[in-house]
Amino acid sequence: MLAAFDKDAIRTETLPLMTLVDAGNVAQRGLEKRLAHLKLSVAQQRILALVYFAKESLTPSMLAALLLQETHSVSGLLNRLEDRELITRTRDRQDRRVVWVGLTPQGRKVAEEAINIVLSMSRELDPVLRGPKAPDMVEVVRKVRDQGFKIAGVREDIRREALRRVWS
Repeated sequence: MLAAFDKDAIRTETLPLMTLVDAGNVAQRGLEKRLAHLKLSVAQQRILALVYFAKESLTPSMLAALLLQETHSVSGLLNRLEDRELITRTRDRQDRRVVWVGLTPQGRKVAEEAINIVLSMSRELDPVLRGPKAPDMVEVVRKVRDQGFKIAGVREDIRREALRRVWS
């Protein structure tokens, strides 16, 4: 027999996490509606944007680490993007096991349109996301994300290398 839960205590304890989860879900649904005419999921948009901004090529493993997904899931997303001729996959010349992901000219165009959609939604949320407490909020969310990477077992070395290639 399970012990009775104290509903109010559990709600109080889980409220920050559940609010964060709900906010993420709502943001994702909103983006997916706006990306629908491009026939992109949020995950596909993020792949296109990460490859678009990367100063060095990325591998499927790096993309998986940044998206907090399994490599085989990212491979499915890449297959669909490749079928639409939005990305290329090229084997490394020295190590044939390594695959580099790139954008086609059409992929660049779709990536730019999708990035503009994300920018537009971000600007709509700007009044809520900017303000005197915004830096603290961003730092808290960043810490939650980073702890989530650890909980999920994302390899830190791959994640750091991917972040360096995209944002440094």
